[in-house]
Amino acid sequence: MSILPPNTRSAPPPSVVLSQQICAAPNCAATPLDGLRVPLCADCARQVAFQYIADFHISNHGEPGRSGERELRVPQSHDRERVYFVRLGSMVKIGYSANITGRLEAIPHEEVLAVFPGTMRDERTCHRKFAHLRTVGEWFQDDPSIREFIAAMAATNAA
Repeated sequence: MSILPPNTRSAPPPSVVLSQQICAAPNCAATPLDGLRVPLCADCARQVAFQYIADFHISNHGEPGRSGERELRVPQSHDRERVYFVRLGSMVKIGYSANITGRLEAIPHEEVLAVFPGTMRDERTCHRKFAHLRTVGEWFQDDPSIREFIAAMAATNAA
């Protein structure tokens, strides 16, 4: 007697699914990455990861939180507060941290675009400025306007 529901008893073996030659995401015909249980291209796999993080409210420590739960931290001093921009694929995360080293170790990224002195209010201002580019949570489409903003901030902070 099988413990699987009737509609899953005859599911194809994983090797059949892994041999798919195009991404399984709707309207995507890109080549899937190797080693995934579901055939997804790099961009679609990133989108799934971002959505998972947003849906399950992954905390800074990689543990799921409850909806609406906020982790409040009081910085030891304002001089440690930073607003950062990191890139992962075609996405840019705009975030805030009072422990920038720990934060950068905890989040997935390929490149640190910028780190500036700033507060949570500054982070929210950046989020509003680039709201038209938001994809999920604190992640935005990489766009020349973000890069121009970073360059202007770098020039302002260097002066």
